[in-house]
Amino acid sequence: MTYEIQHSTFVDGWINASTTEDADGNEIPLVFATQADAQAELDSDLAHIDDQIASGEREPDHGYDPSEFRIREVSKTFTYESMGDTLDFAESLGWSEPEGYPHHDRGWEPDDADGLEADALDYIEKHGYAIQYEED
Repeated sequence: MTYEIQHSTFVDGWINASTTEDADGNEIPLVFATQADAQAELDSDLAHIDDQIASGEREPDHGYDPSEFRIREVSKTFTYESMGDTLDFAESLGWSEPEGYPHHDRGWEPDDADGLEADALDYIEKHGYAIQYEED
């Protein structure tokens, strides 16, 4: 199990607004191995912001109330529904279409779409998600 720090937003509701970089330099959602690790990170971030306000580096009205945040367990399962949803989800994790795709001059063919989808699914799995296929 992993955990994330969620921030309450007016438009999107509760979201994980914290990111980090993977080994390839791609921006990915920040998650923690334990709830205690996530809480320690949140406490540290809020204390840092309070210090910035106290030193005058940050305006007093640019702080956060701890009630705007929560720690939640993250289920890392991606449910496959369509190629479009797969590409969108992979892109949200930092994936981008391989440069020069498709690899020929005659335009798109079914094998090209399959290869692109497979690349996106591999990327999702490398980011710790299990792929679940819905049964008809």
